[in-house]
Order: sequence, then C-alpha cells, then structure tokens
Amino acid sequence: GDNKRGESERPGEKGGRKSGGRYVDLIGLHLLPVADGSFAIFRPKAEGGATLHQSTNVYVTGASARDARGAAARALLEPVLPRCFLSRGLGPALMVHFRSASLQRQSNVTLLTDRHVADIIVREVLPKGWVPPQNEGSRARGEGEFRPRTVKWNPDDDEEASQEAMEVKRLEAETEEKAKQRSRPAPSPTNPVPRWWLRRLWTYFLDGDALGLDALEAARAPLLPTLNGRLCTVDRRNLVVCAEPLPPQVQQLLLRLGCLCLDPSAMGLSPQQLRTRLLPDASHPLWRFVFRPHLEDVLQVLQRMLHRTSSGDVATFFSTSRVTPEQAGALRQLVADEGFKGGRLRLGNEDLSFVKTLPVFEVYKLREGEEGRQQEYELASLVGKKRPPTGIPLRLLDGRFVRPSREISRLLESLGVPAMAEEQFYTNCVFGACEGERAEEVGLKAKERPRQRTEGRTRELPFFLFQEACVEALSSLSRLSRKTEGRFRQFL
Repeated sequence: GDNKRGESERPGEKGGRKSGGRYVDLIGLHLLPVADGSFAIFRPKAEGGATLHQSTNVYVTGASARDARGAAARALLEPVLPRCFLSRGLGPALMVHFRSASLQRQSNVTLLTDRHVADIIVREVLPKGWVPPQNEGSRARGEGEFRPRTVKWNPDDDEEASQEAMEVKRLEAETEEKAKQRSRPAPSPTNPVPRWWLRRLWTYFLDGDALGLDALEAARAPLLPTLNGRLCTVDRRNLVVCAEPLPPQVQQLLLRLGCLCLDPSAMGLSPQQLRTRLLPDASHPLWRFVFRPHLEDVLQVLQRMLHRTSSGDVATFFSTSRVTPEQAGALRQLVADEGFKGGRLRLGNEDLSFVKTLPVFEVYKLREGEEGRQQEYELASLVGKKRPPTGIPLRLLDGRFVRPSREISRLLESLGVPAMAEEQFYTNCVFGACEGERAEEVGLKAKERPRQRTEGRTRELPFFLFQEACVEALSSLSRLSRKTEGRFRQFL
C-alpha cells in the first residue's frame, strides 16, 4: 500500500492508475481483512466481471454520508455473512484503495449496491432447497395451474432469543454490542431465517424503492411471512392478503379457503405503521405483490381462488373448506360495513354479482315440530332469494327468504334482492302455485309464475304450520282484499 506519489491521489486519476497496476500483485495473498476478524484471499474477478462467485466476494460500502442504502444493506447482511464484508475500522487511506474502481475491477472486492442484496440473500443466506432452479416453474400457463411456492418456517425458535434478551436487560454491566449479539440467535439449520433478521430485511426493502422488491420477485426468494407459519415467494399470483386490520374471523376464513395471509408483525410492522404509513399509500411497492385488507381486494382474491378449484362452484368451495357460521358471518358483516362508505355503494357490478353467490347470508329454516323453539337459520347465497313480506310470522318462512337483519338490509336493496308482497306469499307459498288467469287475478307478474303447479312450493308446509298460515290469511283477509281490490278474496 505504499504510494510514494502521495495518498491524496484519487484512484482513477493518473497516480491511481499506477497504484492500480500494483493491485494485481495482491491476487492470491491471504491479506484481505474481513468483518469476522480473519483474513480472506484476494481473488481475481470472475470471468466476465461477475460480482457473485461462491461466497468469495468481499463487499465494501461507500462513504456513509453518501451511501446510506449501502450502509443499511451492510447492517442487514453482515450479522449473517461476516466473512463477506470488509473489516470495520480501517483507516481512510486504506478505504480509498478498497473503494477504488481499479481494485474492484481486478479483485473480488466489490462495492455493495441495492442490486446485489437480493442475489446475496438467495445465494448465500437461504438454504439451497428453498429457491427452485431457474428452469423450474418459470411461469404458469393459466391462473388455475399456478401453485404458490412456500417453505416451512420456524419463528417459534426465537423464543430462546426473547429469553436471552430479558437476561441482557438484567445484566447492566454488559456493553450494548454484547447485548445485541446475545439477543440475536445466529441462523441455524432449524431456523435459517430468524425473526429478528426477517424484520430487518423487510425494514430495508420497505424503506427503498420498487427495484429491491422486483429483484426479490425475480430471484423467487421465499421471504414473505404468513400466518400459517410459512414463507412464500414475492409473487402476486400467490394471492397473499395483508391480515391486518381484517377481523380475526375473516382471516380464519381466508386461511380455510387456502389463501395466504401476510403476517405484518413478522415483518416488523406495527398496526399503527400499517394504518399511517402503508395502507394510505396505494402506490407503495408492497401492494404490487400483496393484496390490501380492503373488501375489493378480498373479493378479488376469493374469485381467483374459486377459479383454481376443480368445481368452480362457490357453495361447494365453502362447504369443502368447512367454513364456520362465525367466519361466514364475519365476511357478511365486512361486506355490509365496507360496501358502503359515506352513504355510497363502493362495489362495482362484477363484485356485486359475486357477493350474491357467496353462501354467507342467513335464510330462514322451517320448524319440524310443533314445540315452541327459537327461530333457526341456515347459510345460503342470495341467488333466487327474496326479502320476506312484512306482517308474516317468522315461523312460516323457509329457505326462500333471506333474513333482513338491520346491518344488511341496505345491502340487500343494493343487490337487487326483491321483497315479496304479503298476498303473494299466501298465494304462492301457502296455498300453492297460481297459473294462467288466476295468477293475473291476484296480480302476479308473468316472470314470477311457476311453470308447474308443484313448483309454487319448494317445500311443503307441515300441517300444523299450514293451519297457522290459514288463520293468518283469514285474519288479514279484509286488509289484503282492499289492497288487491278484491282479487285476494276472490282467489281464496
């Protein structure tokens, strides 16, 4: 390193070129100081100027004041790859040489930049089996053929780390650096990606621009933490939904249906950071690969998941996934709450049509015995359903009628679920179907007339309920006759 022309000459200038000629003499010498306290070998640059070659590169960052991203990248990678970084504490004169383009052109010393980070993680940090070969699973030919790639993750292994962190707090005599080392377990075969390091990784990428996440996608690195304890690749086709702040039952429903829910806490994101920093920014690079916790995104994910099923039937999809009534109710409530903002309907026609097919709405269930029992309901879609007429006892209603609870009554109107008139209920659902001239007499529209008499009643009323219905119809005879100008009395 002796430069008789003076250390003030910058590499790349006339004097620097002469010094660059001496850099060749370093090749093969075990004199390259690295961060773990040892010395690495000065190796020649790989053929073609490649910057990555079997863990032989030693990375150096630019001046900290001008290279904040490089310093952040080093803080991310140095704890797990200390032999890949130049030793700290070298004098300014030496750093001038290590940062020189001439030395880096001829040796394995490399200036660390954003474009290196994803490749270093894939090649040096992650286990080999985690990343598929380049010729495997390049692109799915269709949405139905794509299968998410995930790997098992053991975040619970960090319990030991938290216990050690508590012990560190009690040991006030320990220096801060020793405390950090003790609270960070090193990667191991059972936990190659510790929780603390994954949080640091996502802090680094989320603070940068889209290029870093694009590099992770291109590298197919499984680094997105999910609630089911697995890491998945950075790929929008994985249908990963941000779990917060969705209701817990909606999160469970998505998991049962096979969706992947992002775990923001494993990325170091608090609920407040999500609400104030990421969710308001629709253009944030993360949302290019993760669906936001909004109703429109949840419906889009459900539709895509449905396309990947063999049946393509949403009722079968929910049934085979064993969606619970509580989970269905949570999704119904989300639709009712988020479907309207500021008194206006937010959903488009396509989403509204899909919502009508979701088997999450409560329909009435007929009593099977005469004993007094609380009204029961079952879950179904809104296809072919009606809102019940006012004035009809609930015990007479069956699965053709959706329960118009207060929270979804406005939604049912917006979805175009028709309300049945009271006189139509008696003529259609109690006394049987009306055909031809008799239907016109009662005022039924042509499209509401059943083709056959037996189709007028999808389910026979038990005799004791039929008796109750007759009593109700007779007690309302005068009122309904006036309402229909005598047609209801004539029909009876």
